[in-house]
Amino acid sequence: MHRILIIAVLAASVLVTACGSAATPSAGGPVDLTGTWQLASGTVDGAPFPVVAGSPVTLTVQGTTLGGRAACNQYGGELTVVDGAPRFSMTHMTEMACEEPAMTAEAAFGAALPRITGAARDGDRLTLTGQGVELVFEPAAASAS
Repeated sequence: MHRILIIAVLAASVLVTACGSAATPSAGGPVDLTGTWQLASGTVDGAPFPVVAGSPVTLTVQGTTLGGRAACNQYGGELTVVDGAPRFSMTHMTEMACEEPAMTAEAAFGAALPRITGAARDGDRLTLTGQGVELVFEPAAASAS
């Protein structure tokens, strides 16, 4: 029984390593998403993303785990790579109420994140793109999360 458990754990580790990654291919090779990022600008369906001073949108990626602040609430989720494209999913979020426009920014981020299918790095900038979505992140200051 102990041997079967060890084999199952090893098989699961290999499967997770092969299927889930924090990188996605680009023209220059894999894009490293690891780190803590703060949203600097973006567009959703042609409209500017509502970046709110004092209510940052952050994204922390560690392996296949993601989390951060969505302008108001803290969130967590998973990153997978499907056919070479990153897929972000929020699995949990705190439930605080904030004043506007932070709640509008949070709703926009929550709607945009699952639409992401591409990632690119230009120096210290990370750009996530998808159908009608472009989110530009910069490295977050230690106090921004």
